[in-house]
Amino acid sequence: MDDWPGARTVEEFHRQISDAYTRSPLEISIFVGFFVILLGILFGYRRHVTRRERQSEAERTERLYQQALRRTQLSPSQVELLNTLAATMQRPAERYLLFEDESLFNSCAVRAMEQKQVAPDAVAGLRIILGFDSDGAKAPHSTTQLKPGSTVLLRGRAKDKPVAAEIRSSSRSMGLELRCRPERMSRLPLSGRPIQLIYHNAAGIFVFESLVLSREDGDVVLRHAEQPQRLQRRRYFRRAVQRPVRIERVSPEGADLNGVVFDLGGGGAALELVEIDAETTGHRDKPPDIGDLLYLYLEPEPGEVWKLQARVVRVSPKGIHVVFTALQEQDRDKIYRYLFRSE
Repeated sequence: MDDWPGARTVEEFHRQISDAYTRSPLEISIFVGFFVILLGILFGYRRHVTRRERQSEAERTERLYQQALRRTQLSPSQVELLNTLAATMQRPAERYLLFEDESLFNSCAVRAMEQKQVAPDAVAGLRIILGFDSDGAKAPHSTTQLKPGSTVLLRGRAKDKPVAAEIRSSSRSMGLELRCRPERMSRLPLSGRPIQLIYHNAAGIFVFESLVLSREDGDVVLRHAEQPQRLQRRRYFRRAVQRPVRIERVSPEGADLNGVVFDLGGGGAALELVEIDAETTGHRDKPPDIGDLLYLYLEPEPGEVWKLQARVVRVSPKGIHVVFTALQEQDRDKIYRYLFRSE
């Protein structure tokens, strides 16, 4: 085979291929070094680009922050307050977002107040300046978000009978201004004393812990408050009332009865029966018992009647206690609106 004319040509080709893949240690070192240098250059360039991007982003966020400051014209103390809130952010450099993102403002305010770094009334004042004082039917974060004309309940302690009041206005300097009946003023705490404000909207019932700033002739001014307590068991909020009711006995059947609802809430009521004169009516029905199904025809206002399905759950010396069944949320809201405006 060695005598084959092309044998030498094939061997020469194989040798050239082998030589191409055979390098000395020096050549390998040069190649590796060149590769490392190239990676270093690429890595350094990437770091330079990243640094420039971060610098550009920092300049952009600072520019937006300064523009927001000029637009809102915050005082030095308010700027300091805003920076305190920004310190609770994951990226404090993006503090300009506090001027436009209400949810971010709320979360930062909550964290700062939990850490006792800021006062609630200072946060409320800043909220008004930034325009975060109108939240519609959403859960309020501050008394600055309670709309003028809304009815709220005021009480000194949880066991006190609440007083209905109407929100007149809300200002950063004066606080929350309300109006209630002058004859009810004696049931409210004196100036400088703590007070609870109870507010209701479609999102639920909320209790704010505030302070009486002034009170005179039915006018009450409260310090703005943040972080209300939300009543989780909304259906069990109730108030003392005095409204006539006609009782239709569904199961078991029986004659209709008349009574007075003396306690009403979103989940049920307590009522007292009007004593039946057997000589006049010709009968004396046994009063409803536990488990009985009733229809209550309640008169919240003269000329208005609500039909509420209820079941008796307890009978006590005070009266009959029922829970509402098959109550729609719009009907529950109707009850709450009545409770908050009645006095």
